[in-house]
Amino acid sequence: MDNGNSIVPIVGIQKKVSEYALPATVQTHEVVPIGDELLLITQQECNGIIKVALDPVTGSPTFASKFTLDGSTYQGAHGLRDSKAYPGYAWVTLQFDNSLLLIDPIATQQNKPPRVERRFRLPKPLRGPHVVIEDGSDYLWVTCKDSCHVAKVNHREFAVVAYYPCSRRPIFVAPTDEYVYASMDESSRIFCLQRNTEVTFEIEIPTEKGSTPVGLITGPDGNAWFVLLGNLKGGTGTFGRISINKVTNEPWITWFHLTTATTAGLLHLAFDNGVYHRSQGKNLKIWLLGSSIGSPANINAVFTVHLQPDPKNPEQLHLEKEEVIVLPTQSSMAHRVLKHRSGLFVTELSASVLAHISGTAVWGPDRDDQAADAYALWGLGALSNRVHYPNLPLAVAEPALKRKKILE
Repeated sequence: MDNGNSIVPIVGIQKKVSEYALPATVQTHEVVPIGDELLLITQQECNGIIKVALDPVTGSPTFASKFTLDGSTYQGAHGLRDSKAYPGYAWVTLQFDNSLLLIDPIATQQNKPPRVERRFRLPKPLRGPHVVIEDGSDYLWVTCKDSCHVAKVNHREFAVVAYYPCSRRPIFVAPTDEYVYASMDESSRIFCLQRNTEVTFEIEIPTEKGSTPVGLITGPDGNAWFVLLGNLKGGTGTFGRISINKVTNEPWITWFHLTTATTAGLLHLAFDNGVYHRSQGKNLKIWLLGSSIGSPANINAVFTVHLQPDPKNPEQLHLEKEEVIVLPTQSSMAHRVLKHRSGLFVTELSASVLAHISGTAVWGPDRDDQAADAYALWGLGALSNRVHYPNLPLAVAEPALKRKKILE
């Protein structure tokens, strides 16, 4: 605390949540890292892309610059993926323009707009590319939300290799060794494509588990993982793992349920790959993102879950421990969670905010000492008896005032 002369920082703080205002827009969507010191964020309604500079020591945001991608405000930038095939570059989907872009963010120059290196417009009947992910060195998988297709694209030749119709509406896509999966929100199903045979089928989410599968990603264990958002009434705090049944050789879902937030609507997830590798594939640490995007009653928070082999059946995982990190701004429609360096980053769709979560709750060692949890004790309170509020420039303050009038 402040003794009148200096501020002494807390050492070993369990969790710290800081929210950073982004350039204002209606919808802030995906976030990816480019190296250690830059994040990219898409804003769909204005076709914006934001470059967020990170402190080389702390990893905290230091500066944000927004640019209109490809010179047009009506193209709907949404999907974002850092590229392994083209290191330092990123893939972007333009949902309203039906296009895929490969961009050079020009990471070393914060005030310079990203440069479009390649552009590919999807042919009919494909419409509305939403999420994109690389698969190996030559291919992309793209969910076409508006036409209800899952498409495979050769990005070396920029040609659609194949596309597969599915139920409404494909949002996320995750390739594994044997299958490619996509989550479909409106029909509450999981699309499955067997790689060897190209046979497709869908798995319906049981109503007793919940509804609206989203957040589908490939985990460090090689399986696909997803969460359930729920509906306007709320969620069920449910997430699942899709693995291959050793007897039938078909996809099989193992279900897990939060006990601390049984009505949470979950939208996204991220893994701590270090825990998995250090435990030689035995343990998993997952961050689940709770969001109010499906229901205003849902909490916006990050739930940390620890999965370990069941002592009675080592082949099965069980939920060993849960922790919760509540975001300061509620009703913000938390959208994506990203593990990067020593922290978590969360985009908040309706609030034009990027949250940064740091402390031992993220990077360990794991602690249950809530007495050492500064955020739980005093939230965002300043560690000082004197707080100075700098005058905000009119360009920052004016949108907030306009929004207040609208809400009133």
